[in-house]
Amino acid sequence: MNWTEKNTFDLLSRVIDSNKGDEVEATLTAQDYGLTRFAGNIIHQNMREEDAILSVRVALGQKVGSYATNQLNEEGIRQAVQRAAEIADLPVELLAILQREIEERLQSL
Repeated sequence: MNWTEKNTFDLLSRVIDSNKGDEVEATLTAQDYGLTRFAGNIIHQNMREEDAILSVRVALGQKVGSYATNQLNEEGIRQAVQRAAEIADLPVELLAILQREIEERLQSL
């Protein structure tokens, strides 16, 4: 998709409109990659990849949850906002346990 200022603004507005928390932050990162390889003065390989990632942060009081997706349809946007809010609403004790597990797994790499 060609991310113009208008369709970017429209997508981010839909995120903000679907927010149920105290505050919401939405970031859209769009990338377009291209690669052409030559061998013997002819094109050997040509490829192009386009992707966009929506990152959503939702604040509920003093707690913040974040979620990212590349599903940019209405359902994907709704799920991203909902899951960010669910993460923000997790008990602090559970977040501490999850953080310890993540740190332990990273140390074992």
